[in-house]
Amino acid sequence: MGFLDIFEKQCEVIGNKAGINGKIIYVGLLLALVFVFLGVMDQYITMTVGVLLPAHFSFKALETKGREDDKQWLTYWTVFSLFVLFELFLSFLMQYIPFYFFLKLGFLIWLFLPIFQGASVIYDNLLAKYFKQIEVTVDSAFVGNRKSK
Repeated sequence: MGFLDIFEKQCEVIGNKAGINGKIIYVGLLLALVFVFLGVMDQYITMTVGVLLPAHFSFKALETKGREDDKQWLTYWTVFSLFVLFELFLSFLMQYIPFYFFLKLGFLIWLFLPIFQGASVIYDNLLAKYFKQIEVTVDSAFVGNRKSK
């Protein structure tokens, strides 16, 4: 089974969960990758795919009774927001990376496709440990001396 077959199957999986035809997601993501690779509206397409699809899936997850999909999308948004913040401060360097938006789009797709669980990989292996180290400091800065319930 080749990469495109796996990719198509994953689009079907997320399409079924979101109530969208998986073929539309598959074709849409492939077209997005082609356009971004060619440099056509690369910033807009990349941000649209990184925000609109996950937002739709997040809305759907909120309507389900299970919590596993909620965790997946909360993890995605945590990693995504930190990535966007990181990118904001280092944007002057990004212009020197060839095919940056193509790589970014691939990264964002990797973050949210169920087969890869990229956001969970990054959160579990990098961010969770760091967040635990600074949790008390951050909580006290935002909450003060109040104890959490």
